[in-house]
Amino acid sequence: MAGETALPVVQRFCYLDSVLSSDANIDKDISSRIAKACYSFGRLARPLWDDHGIRLDTKVAVYKAAILTSLLFGSETWVLYRRHVRNLEQFHMRCLRRIAHVRWHNKWPNTEVHQICNISGIEALVTTAQFRWTGHVIRMSNNRLPKIIFYSELKDGARSRGGQGKRYKDTLKADLKLCSIVPADLETLVMERSKWRSLCKTSIQQFESDRIRSLEGKREQRKTATIRSAACYPCQICGQRCASRIGLYSHCRTHQH
Repeated sequence: MAGETALPVVQRFCYLDSVLSSDANIDKDISSRIAKACYSFGRLARPLWDDHGIRLDTKVAVYKAAILTSLLFGSETWVLYRRHVRNLEQFHMRCLRRIAHVRWHNKWPNTEVHQICNISGIEALVTTAQFRWTGHVIRMSNNRLPKIIFYSELKDGARSRGGQGKRYKDTLKADLKLCSIVPADLETLVMERSKWRSLCKTSIQQFESDRIRSLEGKREQRKTATIRSAACYPCQICGQRCASRIGLYSHCRTHQH
């Protein structure tokens, strides 16, 4: 009730430009954020992104200020699954390739596009925002509502059968471990704001470097596997190498005509 008005019960609603769901699912919120960021990006296409007279670092600075702020609004409290990171990263890469004028036929990997634009991946940006927000909450006084909710646990209820949905604490603990930060030392580390900020910066930079190195290693493995498989099926007539036996068969039929 709001005064004398009865409020309807709904599964989801928009509050402060974020889509809140009854089951704490952020799929609709992610889709809404991508749609809003895509609209903002499209409005700047002709006056900014397609203008070859504007420097790339200027375009990236505008992208960070105007597009990423819309895309990652409220990301400090998101509980991200891999599908969410994948959708956000795909949009992020489409924008960067458009800004840097990298076409699909250039065959540049995402790691090179990140280096050209001098910007991190979406996962590193979200992790930075969440670490910063977590530090603010832990440093709050004990009577503040965000801190009470952050440390609270459900008193009643039962766990459902099967796998459980992730909590914010679960994703935070996993991200801390990925950044080589001991979760048990979190409350002690965040008390000194400047040191916590420096630690977050260096840890996330190392995390991003490890991620790029892992992606480059996987790409080299794919290229090596392709070369090896192609070397097994060479054409006896023209010497062209095929990646599979059926491909070699189809290629040999072209010599019969």
